[in-house]
Amino acid sequence: MRAIVTHAGSDLGRAVAEKLVADGAFVVLLDPDAEAAHATADACGGESATVLDWPSQGTSEDYAAVVRAAGDVDVAVNLAGSSRPSPLHKMLDGAYRLTLSTNLDEVFGFLRAELASMIRSGKGAIVNVTNAAGLRPAPGLAAFSAATQGVVGLGASAALEAAPRGVRVNTVATAATRTGGVLAMNEREQADYATEVPLRRLAEPSEVAAAVAFLLSDEAGFITGQVLNVDGGSHLR
Repeated sequence: MRAIVTHAGSDLGRAVAEKLVADGAFVVLLDPDAEAAHATADACGGESATVLDWPSQGTSEDYAAVVRAAGDVDVAVNLAGSSRPSPLHKMLDGAYRLTLSTNLDEVFGFLRAELASMIRSGKGAIVNVTNAAGLRPAPGLAAFSAATQGVVGLGASAALEAAPRGVRVNTVATAATRTGGVLAMNEREQADYATEVPLRRLAEPSEVAAAVAFLLSDEAGFITGQVLNVDGGSHLR
């Protein structure tokens, strides 16, 4: 199995890549931070991973060229970026565009190119990974919510279009995971955060990676167009 993983230099991207390699995949890694992508490749083992340049121009041909360079890809994982909270009435145009660019536009660019490739081959599976926090109204997250809801909508529409062509598309929505901003918290802050989660703990990146790997696997062969919340039950509130 050959897989694309975007934002592979992030904590979650690395966990996903390592899980796929453990399951026997060869992973093609992309990240705006090339050094971080290479660090993930090293963690996966030199013979099981390669790094391609990030499509910095952001054009349709730019994304298509990257996917072509990745080879005959069987599965793909598109991780969204991150966001800084800002009240809507104070949000600058640049901050708004950046939030949509890193959390929606990039997913769209990769998804479109991956679908074109997989539809030609008549098979494939894609998982888009976004943040569950954006699926519920919250102060300061208007742009982030718009992007996250957009990823869910993209995935659902893509799933419906691609299903007759043998390609599955699903979404994983994460929350309360020991990555990025959570790791920047001190132990007391993390403990307080965990009390807000119904399961009363934070997720490890490997737990999210396991959910992603399942949706990509043949065991999930009759699952498409779904949003799997890997959030300790937070979506129930």
